[in-house]
Amino acid sequence: MSFTPRNTTPPPISPVSFANGIEEVRRTRPLIHHITNRVSINNCANVTLSIGATPVMADAIEEVEEMVSSANALVLNLGTLSRAQVDSMLAAGKAANSNQIPVILDPVGAGATNLRTQSAQLLMNQIGHEMMGALSGTGCMAASLIGAFAAACPDPVVSSVAALVSFGIAGERAAQMASGPYSFRTALIDEIAILGHDDLMQNAKIRSV
Repeated sequence: MSFTPRNTTPPPISPVSFANGIEEVRRTRPLIHHITNRVSINNCANVTLSIGATPVMADAIEEVEEMVSSANALVLNLGTLSRAQVDSMLAAGKAANSNQIPVILDPVGAGATNLRTQSAQLLMNQIGHEMMGALSGTGCMAASLIGAFAAACPDPVVSSVAALVSFGIAGERAAQMASGPYSFRTALIDEIAILGHDDLMQNAKIRSV
């Protein structure tokens, strides 16, 4: 799957660029290759679909290079790590670099164990609401959104901020209707699915620091 983004000049960080970003994701429906953790893999697939992108979850070493070559972004997550998965991440990451495909690394637990710390270092060298903290996998879901926006926007900073702003707005709205963590998860994915251009234009909060 391939496409040419309409915007060739990196836009400034602004509600306009965020709104344009979500429109671009939904226009192009980029393919986001995930090698992610088993706890949140279903949530990551669903949030990727909800924002308008297409997820694929493939971590077999025999196919990751071929798969990522067809993708528009690669999301790597260290959540449930194994040596075999690290090998797949390295192979996929190198293939992504060779094809100039954005790579998003979520170094879950880096610093907690030698395996995680060394894997995060190896991969880096070679290739919104308080309720979000009560639900496992929200960080993984955010990384999936960053992958979707990175595939559609040429500027990595703008795409990352746009993804997190979108996630934050959806989280704030989901919290208003949720009765607990599990209903919050459902509401969060629903809110991401209906998030649109005007929502980002009107609700994005930017502060100079």
